Amino acid sequence: MEVMKNGKFSITISSDELATGLRKVDSNQRNNFSMTVLSGMVGKDKALRSLTQMARIDTDVITDNFPYPQLFILSNHILVCGRTKIYEYVGDSLSLKITVAMGLTWRVLDFVDYICLSNGVVTVVRDSQTGTYSEVTTLPTFGAACDFNGQVMLGPSDISTFILAEELSFDLELDGEL
Repeated sequence: MEVMKNGKFSITISSDELATGLRKVDSNQRNNFSMTVLSGMVGKDKALRSLTQMARIDTDVITDNFPYPQLFILSNHILVCGRTKIYEYVGDSLSLKITVAMGLTWRVLDFVDYICLSNGVVTVVRDSQTGTYSEVTTLPTFGAACDFNGQVMLGPSDISTFILAEELSFDLELDGEL
C-alpha cells in the first residue's frame, strides 16, 4: 500500500475479505485478513459503499428546550416534534401538521402511511388516505409502544393509572443485607 505525501492512500478489499465481516477482537492471526472497525461506510452487496450524507434540518421554528426537537425517521415520512407541535419534513422544510396539549416526550408507531403518536396526554394519528393529522380519543395514550409482527403492545404513560402505589410492595436488598 502506497501512502502519498498528503496522507491519503488507496486499499483494495476483495469481496471475499469483505464477506468475512468485522472480527470481534483486535488481535489478528498472521495472514488472516479481517477488519476491526469500519467508519463512514457500510457493506452492501459484497461492496463497501459510503453513507449518504443527510442535510441538516432547520428546526429554528421549534424553540422548546431539551429534549426537543425529537426526530423520527419513519418508513415514508420524517417527523419533527416539539413539546406541543408535530411537523412533517417535506422537501427541505418543516410543515406544521397539528398542535396539541403538552405532555411527555413523543412515542411513535409507524405503519408506513398510517402513523400513531402519543405524548402520554393525547394520541394523534395520521390518516393514511388523506395525510391529515388529528387528535383521537378512541385510542389510548401511551408511554411505550411496540409493533411485534403486526401485534401492537402499548405501555402506560403513567404506571399509577394501572397500579396504585399502595398496592406495590417489595424488598430491596443492599450488599446482602435486608
